[in-house]
Amino acid sequence: MEELQIRLLEGQGARGVTYAFRYPSTGPGDTPFDRWWLQRARQLRQWAVRTPAGYPTAYFSEWQESRRDGRFCSGFLEVSRRVGHSDWSLWRISATFGPVGGRPLPLSGLLGANWKTALQPLVLQRLQAAAQGETPFFRGWQRRACAFLDGGRYYLTDQGLCVWFPQEALAPKNAGLPSVLLPYDCAEILRPFAPND
Repeated sequence: MEELQIRLLEGQGARGVTYAFRYPSTGPGDTPFDRWWLQRARQLRQWAVRTPAGYPTAYFSEWQESRRDGRFCSGFLEVSRRVGHSDWSLWRISATFGPVGGRPLPLSGLLGANWKTALQPLVLQRLQAAAQGETPFFRGWQRRACAFLDGGRYYLTDQGLCVWFPQEALAPKNAGLPSVLLPYDCAEILRPFAPND
């Protein structure tokens, strides 16, 4: 894949709504990768301009590339919204593209149909340490984590597979987007996806 460029979709909606969505593109080409991310940016814009805002509202997104090699291009848009002077709300749109096919790979496409059975204990184990941190998790977070474990909420890095959860799904808002990194060598199911040296 060529060097990625960052495109910007920005503007204003009615009643004080502004938006600036940065998203990746391979350049002048019209690849499935380009079309998929452009569609996400347009969906974000549509959502922003339909916001019934009584206060100034700002939306932003920034592209974070987490892995790109001959096998995968993976990353995410970190999306933020602020209404008036309140705290920022965060969410993420992540995607991993393989060498063939025009759509991002869900975890079932990457790891097989039984991915949840294989990863769930590893995710819960690593979340346990985070639950003891500065921002305690909600009571019953284990059940919630299992419910929110989703085939699209992940991205690949050079070190491992990162699984993330929506803001306020497991912990208060100030915890951000709880995430766990599963090193490729922590489970047999992940080893084939380690970067080639």
